Amino acid sequence: MVKALERCAGLNVPVTITSVMMRINYDKLPELARVAASFGANLRVNVYQPSKTDRFSVSYEQCWQGFTKLLEVSRLVATTEPVLAGVLGIEGFVGPG
Repeated sequence: MVKALERCAGLNVPVTITSVMMRINYDKLPELARVAASFGANLRVNVYQPSKTDRFSVSYEQCWQGFTKLLEVSRLVATTEPVLAGVLGIEGFVGPG
């Protein structure tokens, strides 16, 4: 991944890294945000939505802890999560519709 980020940064190609917040990585997203920022890339985080198993689903506490830690090191630009937008007092909520 780092080589691709280096190449894109060298060519001034805009990059967005997409990650899924899961039980196994919710506490590691701040590290990923730092890597993205170091290359001038955006980071998009989707919360895991189970289809066949909820083995990777984050608990309520893990979700809030994950976003709290992530927002300590990065800036939220947009969200489609109305509860998150409301709690954070985000004006101009970006959501479905």
